[in-house]
Amino acid sequence: MSINFRHRCAQSLARAKVELESADPERLKYAALELRMAIEAITYDRAQSYRDELPPSEYETWQPKELMLQLLEIDPMAGMTRRVSMGRQDVMGVPAQKMTLLGTESVFGLALIRKYYDALGSYLHSPTLKTIEKKGEHDLVRMKHKCSVILQRLGVVLSSNFTSNFGAFAEFKCNFRHCGGNIRSRLPKGQAVVIGTCFSCKAMYKIIPDEGSQFQWLPLAEDVQCPTDFCNEIVTIWAHEKKPGNYWECVGCKHKFQLRLSAYEVMTDP
Repeated sequence: MSINFRHRCAQSLARAKVELESADPERLKYAALELRMAIEAITYDRAQSYRDELPPSEYETWQPKELMLQLLEIDPMAGMTRRVSMGRQDVMGVPAQKMTLLGTESVFGLALIRKYYDALGSYLHSPTLKTIEKKGEHDLVRMKHKCSVILQRLGVVLSSNFTSNFGAFAEFKCNFRHCGGNIRSRLPKGQAVVIGTCFSCKAMYKIIPDEGSQFQWLPLAEDVQCPTDFCNEIVTIWAHEKKPGNYWECVGCKHKFQLRLSAYEVMTDP
């Protein structure tokens, strides 16, 4: 399901602008609240473009800073503003002679989130006795100026032509016990091996990029002979299954086995 978070951001900005234009200083805290929601919405919009690379568990992350940190782990360019141009190559791999500017993508990145999101939050709580003694009540003039700056910065981001996610990717179907889930992993330039994970069943694969857009993918699994004396069956145990307490059943002798951790004393010469 795709959600129009940019529209939600625009609605929050519109409401924040109304509150900032009010003659009642008590309305400033509502402007701060709307601006925080706008920052959340524009960060969720960014994350949505990485939905095929972001584990579903991370969708539960509502804090913009934590979510942006997850995106930067996936793609170090996720928080950068960039200009995007397009051109037709005469020779494959050689930059085009003529490029057409498509537009500028402005991003409300990690630095801006760290600078403004928590600062806005401080205006949404009554100052403590200690805060009042040290700093006094909220400085409403400063608060209004800060809200105006954030409103302007978010407006620039919202006016961007598009939200993009560029990169080279490996895409294939998971074959762990007929799972069939889609796996999409980014292939960073110059990285020899990438580990891809199926979000459906947690199976892991070693992805080896080849020349051009080709790649090999190999299950992270190990073939183990059945421990039963009279059985020669080979069982494949995947990396994500190697957890103490997990059971596996031999298809040959039908015996069940449990994985456990063991410690051995290593003898060395004196």
